[in-house]
Amino acid sequence: MPVVPGHLLAQPLPDAVPLGAPAAALRVVVPSLARGGAERIVIEWLVAEAHRGRTAELAIFHRRRQEYQLPAGIRVIRRGAESVEAFVDALAARWTGAASAVSTHLVTDALLARLWAKGVRTVPVIHNTRESWRNDPAAWPPEHVPFAVACAEAVRAEAQAAGCRVPLLTLRHRPAVGTAATDMNLRERIRAEWNIAPGTFVIGVVGAFKAQKDHGRAVAVLAALRRTREACLVILGGTLDAAGYRQLDDVVTRAAALGAGDADDAD
Repeated sequence: MPVVPGHLLAQPLPDAVPLGAPAAALRVVVPSLARGGAERIVIEWLVAEAHRGRTAELAIFHRRRQEYQLPAGIRVIRRGAESVEAFVDALAARWTGAASAVSTHLVTDALLARLWAKGVRTVPVIHNTRESWRNDPAAWPPEHVPFAVACAEAVRAEAQAAGCRVPLLTLRHRPAVGTAATDMNLRERIRAEWNIAPGTFVIGVVGAFKAQKDHGRAVAVLAALRRTREACLVILGGTLDAAGYRQLDDVVTRAAALGAGDADDAD
């Protein structure tokens, strides 16, 4: 492998990103560790910060039968027999006076207000499009919410259009992947099992059939791509309820309307 000159490699910017071990502890609230995308983002972020030497407290409202396992190094505060409201009040008392704001994920405004009442600032993270919001971004008071985070530019634009008064930052998460993701033999075996030709371009989507996942957009991308080359769409996700079946029907209908559902090598 050729040696790449050092001046061609990206380097950290000391004035932009602190390179030392950060002193302030992270405080994070999430309803559960259900095996979803938002929960995975939270865990991977905390693991990365722990590797940098940063301490973290993760408060969790609910237990789930199928949930992610947390690695060592992250302090977990789980709700017991008390109500969610009482648990949040206890968190507020615990974190009152903390210098840094609390990162909140999928936490309703009513519960955020209980933190604000004790002087605890929060940084809400919007993980989904408007159809599944648990918050009204326009109701976030700037004195309690220094800024908020959106998972994509489209989500940020929706929050701004909804009247959000606090600064909005877009952060795209790059999921951690194992060595299997680049195992060419495994890729070839999967293509053979799914009847996908070696030269077919594969669009992959992960997510249950929900309106906010916007699988219809992936179908539109497939239709556009198939004008110039062989392509297929693989959706890894199921239906959770009647609304999910309606979304599945909408996706199939859209694929048929765009002429993207008749490929022999695509399901």
